[in-house]
Amino acid sequence: MKLLLCLVLSNFTLASFAKSNYPKGTPKCIVSKIQELKQKKDNSTSLYQHANHGEIVYLVSPGCCDMLLELYDDKCNYICAPSVGFTGKGDGECKDLDLENEVLIWTVE
Repeated sequence: MKLLLCLVLSNFTLASFAKSNYPKGTPKCIVSKIQELKQKKDNSTSLYQHANHGEIVYLVSPGCCDMLLELYDDKCNYICAPSVGFTGKGDGECKDLDLENEVLIWTVE
């Protein structure tokens, strides 16, 4: 009986760790980036998914203080900073950017 109870409780615990509040298909590296962002103090960051010319991309929005927005592909490779920053124009590396279909993936709770 004790063995059965231990198995049930361990399966319940594992299942609760396996659950995710992120949309199905969110890449593991994006989930890792969210975990990294959660560790920052005084954080007002949000992370959005967009389509850009048919490709899925992820936008990290710091939410404050003229900090650059950061755009990543689905493998967490940095693409560019599309806006904000000191000039308000990002890092100038976002060529032919067409962000569509914004989906909020995560925001500070």
